[in-house]
Amino acid sequence: MSQNNSQLLDADAVTERLSEVIVDRHAEATSRPPVLCISGAQGSGKSTLAAKLETSLRTSGRHGVVLSLDDFYLTQAERKSLAREVHPLAARRGPPGTHDTRRLISTLEMLRSGSAAPIELPRFDKASDDRSSESVRWEGPAAWIIIEGWCLGLSCAEPCLEEDACSIYQMPGSQAWRAWVDEELRGDWATLDELFDYKAYLKLPDFESIVDARWRQEETLYARTGRRQFTARSEISEFVSLYEPWTLRMASTAHRWADDVYAVEPGFKYRLNV
Repeated sequence: MSQNNSQLLDADAVTERLSEVIVDRHAEATSRPPVLCISGAQGSGKSTLAAKLETSLRTSGRHGVVLSLDDFYLTQAERKSLAREVHPLAARRGPPGTHDTRRLISTLEMLRSGSAAPIELPRFDKASDDRSSESVRWEGPAAWIIIEGWCLGLSCAEPCLEEDACSIYQMPGSQAWRAWVDEELRGDWATLDELFDYKAYLKLPDFESIVDARWRQEETLYARTGRRQFTARSEISEFVSLYEPWTLRMASTAHRWADDVYAVEPGFKYRLNV
């Protein structure tokens, strides 16, 4: 799969490349399905790319499952409990520690084992900021597994100096919250990241582009459901600032921990490993 790194790729070309990755990884480990991870900041196009990849693989006769990290957020009640025990910031979904990581690990391990037993997959409703009462039943076995989420692979990324200047770290008492997230990264999160056979990272150019992309997602959500979590771009900026330290960490070191880095350009065009 040679690639001219300066070439601008569209989503179809990236989908074709990732499909080849899955086929190659399956050939290398025929005893279990390969797990492909797609990570990147909010609005980088992870879920869209995962959906296109799912369609491509199923069209070719390979039956597998796509998981979203967002669906494994803790319930609102569980996060409120963390806010009392750890820090008020723990109530806000986003960083490691606000997901049901053990359930996700268990789900991946069952899928990787080739089990045909039914699995109930949770769904999260962003408009209500809580886990949905509905779930989706998966019946395997899976020939492949794709999982997408903003901070997948984070435990493999090295801290960067830019993190310390982030506004979220200037809040009173934030050091306790920061230490709690770091502990999560050393624990269950590291276990989770070890389950991935291939990690692709979608890299947006800067933090403002992340805010813009997340605001477009909010507008799309409102158009589709008539509900929204945020009513102004400024609210998005404040919310996304919660993710900023780890977004910087992942982006600045992606070439060291990801198998491939796709720089996202306007119109969701991509440059590979530049």
